[in-house]
Parts: sequence; structure tokens; C-alpha cells
Amino acid sequence: MVAHNSGTTTTLAPSPRARAQKMLPFILPNGLMQPSARLRPTPTPRPPPWWPPQSPVLMVTVLLAAALVGSSPAAVRGADGDDGPSLSKFDAAHIPWYNTEGAGQPLQSDALANHLPELLHAQQANQWVTVFMFSADAQRWVLNCVYSYIKFGEANNYIVAATDEASLQACLQLRLPCYNASSAMGNSELDLVWAKVAVAKQVLDLGYNVHYSDVDVVYMRPVWPSYYRLFQKFQPDAIFMNETGGTGLDPLPRRAADVALAVDPPTGYVNLLNTGVFAMRSNVVTRRLMATWLGMRGVGDGGGVSSSSSAGWRGNQAPLNSRAFVDYVPCEVYETCATARQAGLPAVFRHPPQFGSQRGPCPMETLGDVPCHKDTLFVHMNCRSKWPGWLWWVSMAQTLESYRLMLLDEQLRPVYNEDSPATRHPFLPCKGPAWEST
Repeated sequence: MVAHNSGTTTTLAPSPRARAQKMLPFILPNGLMQPSARLRPTPTPRPPPWWPPQSPVLMVTVLLAAALVGSSPAAVRGADGDDGPSLSKFDAAHIPWYNTEGAGQPLQSDALANHLPELLHAQQANQWVTVFMFSADAQRWVLNCVYSYIKFGEANNYIVAATDEASLQACLQLRLPCYNASSAMGNSELDLVWAKVAVAKQVLDLGYNVHYSDVDVVYMRPVWPSYYRLFQKFQPDAIFMNETGGTGLDPLPRRAADVALAVDPPTGYVNLLNTGVFAMRSNVVTRRLMATWLGMRGVGDGGGVSSSSSAGWRGNQAPLNSRAFVDYVPCEVYETCATARQAGLPAVFRHPPQFGSQRGPCPMETLGDVPCHKDTLFVHMNCRSKWPGWLWWVSMAQTLESYRLMLLDEQLRPVYNEDSPATRHPFLPCKGPAWEST
């Protein structure tokens, strides 16, 4: 892996496959711990009280007006006119859909799209593989996430899973390491939120450690040094994001009833773990946990397509949270993680939240005045509003653009070019790994 900001080559210590074996600490290259740049983000406008309009005619009128006068991606780029900045040397060499070397020729990974063991072997680094889910209808989101992962996360050991033929073909045309994940789908669109669990389980069952990432995520600093440090320090079996915004689970409770769980009324949904981004080592207890989690797919009477839906088990997050202290133990200090392992249960470490309050259209309080906060590895867009689903995505895109985190324009061209002072990103990449004070 190349740390392109410092110009040094970073060697990742091997991650052991045996559960009892300790992971080696990540050796940081010189220069990665420079102070982070600061930037006050452009405030995200709140929707007016009359929004969304109750009249369909008014809604259409407002949306058409927004489309005509909306901000242009060129306004963010600002330097080279409507065409935007040219490709940077890094982008041309390392971003698959910009790298034209061998254009027209099939990639080695193309032939592996239907052979997951061979694809994982080709793409893994130290037995770790990142999984992204690909949808032909959300290419900009997928590529924005993958772009940030490669460029600012300084990682390239990943696969892109497509669950239908149209998405698979679009994925292959973009020269990505694609996996035909149609086997992960069930018979309903509601299975989309479970497909990621099924693919992650397939990776674990083949003996590889998995890092799964939703695509409404932007990586801001090196990925693997951040995770390796937590695995080395706390020795967990898995790492998820803490969604409660607080602690209080330690020392290890003996019964779930002993824990003051955070509850979001009126659904009774338990906010222990967020399943949007997680890292999991392949061992006996994690494979058993994944089998239990996936076994809850489709159980229940209701629920929506949200991954966190708790009305029934059609979402994937609430079912996993419901198994806390039964099939795994969330932990935040080494002693609790060790106690869980001694009890034969997976120890699941909870890292700090990567988004702010969920009360608003698209809150981003975690950035604040310091985008490169020491606890921010990535920004996970988590919008909750009463808008229709497709307006939800529009709201997310507008918020990312206001925070300079929509890195690709609508033509999938890079918005920034670090080769020129006039077009480089104002604060990315953030320096050094996240969670150093954790």
C-alpha cells in the first residue's frame, strides 16, 4: 500500500487467521502525524417549515426550479471552468475507471466475478478484504465512496458486489473488481438490506477477514492503520460503530437486564451497534454469529427497507442488536473484551460515532470546526426525514457537497486535483489513523 501524501511505502503487518493469535501493531511511516487542516463547513440549510409541500403540483414546481437553479459542481471546483480540473497523477494511475492503460482489454478480475475464492485471493491484503455493494442506479454514490477509500483511505484491497445482472455489467465496465453476488439475494427487494450480511458471511466462511462499508460513506484518513490499532489494543473479534453516542457497557454485565440500553421510542429499537460499516475477523465465533444474524432474515410481520428497521426483522441492524449479551458482547475496554472471549462469545468493540445527531435532514455535527477530528475515520451520511426516499438521497448529496465531501461530479469526474494548489481539496486527506486516543 502506498501512502501517497508522504511519499513513503507502508507495510501492513499480517493479520493472523487464528483467533488466539495477536495482531501486530501497524508501523506508521514518518510524516503521518502532521496537524490536521481546519475548515469551517458551509452550514447545511434546514428545510423551511412548509416543506415538504402537501400539494403534488407545488412539489413538482419546487423540484423543477431547484433543478434549474441548483448549484453546479463547477462552483465547488472553481478553478478550471466547467470542465473541472484535469486528472491528478494519482487518479490517473490508481482509480480504476480513470486508468485507461489496457483500455478495451478485460481485467484479470473480470474472469473472477463468478469465482469468489479466487477473487478474494487476488484482492486481499493480509487476509483482509473490504466489501462494497454496487447498484447501477447509485453509481455516483458507490464511486464516491470507493474513490475516497482508495485515495484518502490509502487502501485497495476490496471487492464490489453486484446483486443483479445490470449492476454487474455496469460494475465491470468501470473496471472494478466485481463479484456476482446474485446468490446473496432472496426473492424480494427487501432482501437488499440483507445481501451485505450474506456477502460478508461468504467472505468469512472462506477464511478471510471482512471489512464491510455502506456506500453513503466518505473515508477521510488511512483505513487499515485505524482498524489495526484497535484490533491490536483491545483484541476484539469484530469492530462496529457505537450508535448510542455514549458508553456505559463496562464492566461486563451478567444479564442484559442489568444494562441501561439506549432506546429510541416508540419502536423499542436498541442503538448499540450501527451495521453500516464493520470489520470482522474470521474465526469460529464470528462465523457462528454471522450465521445467527443472517438466520433472522425475513422473520417478522413488517418492517421497511431501512437497514435499521425494527418493525419486524426485515432490516438487518435491529436483529443484531437484539442478540447483544446472548450471541456476542459489546465491549469498550480490553478487560471486557477478554472476558467475552473467555466465555466463548465474540467480543465486539464499539468505536466512536461517525455521524452526529439523527434529528434533522442531514446533520453533520461530528465535523464541526475541525473536519479532521481525531475520532473521524469516515463520515457516514445518516439522514432521517419525512421526505420521499429519492429526495432523501438528494438531501444527502447536497449536504456532502456543502461539506466538500462529494468528490465526484455528476459525470463521475473528480472535483479536486491535488497536483494544483488552486484545485486541491481544502482539508483532505486527514493525517494519521483515527481513534488514537481511544
